[in-house]
Amino acid sequence: MAIRLRLGDEFFDIPTVGDSNWGEQVTLYLRKNSEIIATIQGPQDILLTETPLSNGANGQSINGLRFDVSTIQQIEVDGIITRNITAQTPKIDSFTCEGIFDGTDFVISNEYIGTRAGVILDIDNSGQFICNVDDVFGTESVSIKFRAKAIVDVE
Repeated sequence: MAIRLRLGDEFFDIPTVGDSNWGEQVTLYLRKNSEIIATIQGPQDILLTETPLSNGANGQSINGLRFDVSTIQQIEVDGIITRNITAQTPKIDSFTCEGIFDGTDFVISNEYIGTRAGVILDIDNSGQFICNVDDVFGTESVSIKFRAKAIVDVE
C-alpha cells in the first residue's frame, strides 16, 4: 500500500517497503521538494542579521552582507538602520537596495524611508556592502538589520 504525500499543490504516491517501482515516485517527490526549498532560501540568500556600525565611519564594511561574485546575478536587500542619540528619539530608516552584477560591476539602486539615520549604503565590485555613516554628535549606537535574496547563476 502506498503512502500519499502532498507537496505544494501536487500529490505523490510513495510505495511502502517491499513494494516495487518506488524509485520514480520518490525521485519526483524529491525534485519537487528541492524546487520548493529553493524558493525559501537560495544559495546566496542572507537570513535576518543585525550588526553594529561605527559613527562617522566612511567606507565601513558591513559584516555579513557580502555576495560571491562568481555566481551572483541579481540582489534585493532590505532592512532598517537605527541610530540612538543621547536624549533624543532614535533615528530609524527603512531601506531597500536592488541591484545587478554584470560580471564586472555592480549597479544598485537604494531607497530610504524614515527619519534620517544618516547611513548611505553601497557595494564594491568584490560583492562586499559598505556604508558611509554620518558623524552625529551624541550618537550612542548605530546598527543595521538586514536580509537579502539573490538570483544566482548555478550552471
